[in-house]
Amino acid sequence: MLPSLSMLATAGAIAAAVALGAGATASIALMYLFVIKPARSPVNGMPGPASAHWFFGNVQEIYDIMWTQAKFPEPLLSWVQQYGGVFRYRFMMKNRILLTDPEALKHVLTTHSDIYPRDDGTRMIFRDLIGGDGLLSSENATHAQQRRMMQPLFRHDNIKSFLGMFHHHVRRLQDEHLARLQLSPPSTPPANTTQTVDMHELFTKLTLDIIGVSAFSYEFDALAPHQDKYPQTKQVSVVEAIELLITPPSLLYIVGILLLPWFPRWPLPAQNQRRRARRRLFEVVDAVLASKLSPSAKPPPSATSLPKTIKMLDLVDLMLTDTNDHKVSIDEARIHVMTFMLAGHETTSTTLSWVFTMLAQHADVEAKVRAECRHVLAANNHSWDWKALGELKYTTAVIHETLRLFPTASMLATRVCVQDNDMPTLASVNEHAKPVFIPKGTQMLVHTGAMHRNPKYWSRPAEFVPGRLPTTISTFIYPYYYYYYYYYYYYHNNSTRPCFVDRFIEGTESFEADKGLRGGQGNTYYYMPFSTGSKNCIGMRFAMAELQVVVASLVARHSFRLTPDANVEPSFVGVTMRPKHLNMTVHLVD
Repeated sequence: MLPSLSMLATAGAIAAAVALGAGATASIALMYLFVIKPARSPVNGMPGPASAHWFFGNVQEIYDIMWTQAKFPEPLLSWVQQYGGVFRYRFMMKNRILLTDPEALKHVLTTHSDIYPRDDGTRMIFRDLIGGDGLLSSENATHAQQRRMMQPLFRHDNIKSFLGMFHHHVRRLQDEHLARLQLSPPSTPPANTTQTVDMHELFTKLTLDIIGVSAFSYEFDALAPHQDKYPQTKQVSVVEAIELLITPPSLLYIVGILLLPWFPRWPLPAQNQRRRARRRLFEVVDAVLASKLSPSAKPPPSATSLPKTIKMLDLVDLMLTDTNDHKVSIDEARIHVMTFMLAGHETTSTTLSWVFTMLAQHADVEAKVRAECRHVLAANNHSWDWKALGELKYTTAVIHETLRLFPTASMLATRVCVQDNDMPTLASVNEHAKPVFIPKGTQMLVHTGAMHRNPKYWSRPAEFVPGRLPTTISTFIYPYYYYYYYYYYYYHNNSTRPCFVDRFIEGTESFEADKGLRGGQGNTYYYMPFSTGSKNCIGMRFAMAELQVVVASLVARHSFRLTPDANVEPSFVGVTMRPKHLNMTVHLVD
């Protein structure tokens, strides 16, 4: 029997009522989540900048640093100076807290890090990037287990074995690229544009080759005319795949992944391209892992260019031969390789770019670095070992001061508070003020870029002063007592001593000025280029050793100068910041 008109009308009215009710319920829920609840939150009463947009809040102002290249690290530095080390800002329809206060950072990142995990949006971005839960996206017991497994791989004795490989790739860069470009003397102008080079591009290729061999014995061969050793997958090469994955995400992607859990699976063109790039890398990594895990598997092309005199195990070898009880699967090993490869490649190349930018702008500093590097090399049979790196005091100071001004990742992963708690600040510790109450669900951003240039804690904060960080440098590779032994022995007893600046040692004007601003405190929680706490950069020592070898090897033989068309304004790529156009001339130095 066909339904009557009255029955159809009734059904339509019911459907309309249900739809209206659902819409009203959704509207009320959204109103509560994004308007009423934030308005009632204690965070709303904190000082902070006015919202610039009714929906996006302060997002555009913060990300202007990335997309319109506002003067780094503005406006965040001005906000820190105006509102202090703990203040709120609006991220879309929710209030967040920005942290630069050292006591608050200690609380969130170290002593109470268990109640401040990384937020779901950040974890989802990293999970989508590497294809699973690794050190950048895992939390709680999973993160602790992964950290325990990976930590021994970055011990000093393991990193020592990589030094020869670092130097081998630097020599390739010098012999295959710089030799045909170099001019002499340093004042010689280039005859034509073929004698100039984008050094960031070369550093990107260099660090990619180093990370491939270090992680899983794969020779990307980026420094050579590129010939992919694996068949193409939809015309995406391995190097192109990595470049695609580190390309800055669009605003649509960031908003989408924060609001919609299934957004990474949507078949949008940009996301399809990222998925193809990720599959391409998975093919290469899985082939190498299969050959390591199964003796019968056909070994893929690998690091065949390394001289036989260089003896080293890559990180996968170390992972598989570790004596702990956990047996690593291919899927798990792939996640760790992808994490190390993507996190360690771009970060190191951008740091090198900034170091050589600083050296090009400060010829006196470059000369002092060269004098020290040549002295250390001469004393160590012109090779790099752990002892030699420990003697690169001034060179390491230059690297650290560069990281202070241009931290590799100026914004750390967003944290979220999972239970109500009181967060201490410097004022609550030193001046007996009340701690800051942090309600459950509050998200927090740590901005090292603003923290490292805060005039409240740093004298001459915008200036390049390599000698301001002696304690950090001296304890980074060797114990503190070794620094004093080295300084007094060489400075007072050696006529060919390295070139130091006076303020490099503790007690000098610059160091004491910084320390005085902090009430006698050192650099801990004021200088965090590698973060701190249980989620700090696990490859910190590896990265520093690589930076030391590359900088010292290049500066010992060459001088670098910016060309008139170079542009060293900060430009963001993904989460890292690099000079826009690092065009340079290279000069051979006798």
